[in-house]
Amino acid sequence: MIVVNDPFQLKDFAKSLDKALSNKFPSKLFEISVSDEVSSIKKLQQAYKQVKYVMDRIQKHSANSLCFFEDNGINELILAVNDFEILQKSAQRILEPILLYDRDNGTDYTSLLKLYLQENGSIKAISAKTFTHRNTINYRIKKIKEILSLNLEVNRDRFKLMLAFYILDSL
Repeated sequence: MIVVNDPFQLKDFAKSLDKALSNKFPSKLFEISVSDEVSSIKKLQQAYKQVKYVMDRIQKHSANSLCFFEDNGINELILAVNDFEILQKSAQRILEPILLYDRDNGTDYTSLLKLYLQENGSIKAISAKTFTHRNTINYRIKKIKEILSLNLEVNRDRFKLMLAFYILDSL
């Protein structure tokens, strides 16, 4: 862990360190994770939590050896909540009907719903990615709407579901 006391030079320092390590040790794999700036030494625990979060969850899916916490969008907000249990319970409560249906019926509608949200409701894109006929996708989406009692064309309902997935993926 390196603590940099000058927030204006933090990005430049991290980039220089990344470049120097790459040049010096070209055959070695390493990761550099950078937290947000903290206002006092008392908040170093928060910075450590952010760096650990980036290393555990973000860098695994990134080709870059250098990742900044600030570049992780909504994950910043999720991590800012101190009580992860509340977040997890909320997300579980939102997705519970579909999770229970999948468990009881041996289906995987939860994954289809997540893909539906990621693809902005494009049946064509989902069909291509899953190698499943459009009519089958339409039937399953209709069933998901019934199970959840939500309208997936309404932004508020879609956002609630997307946030639940982000929370579960982040924790």
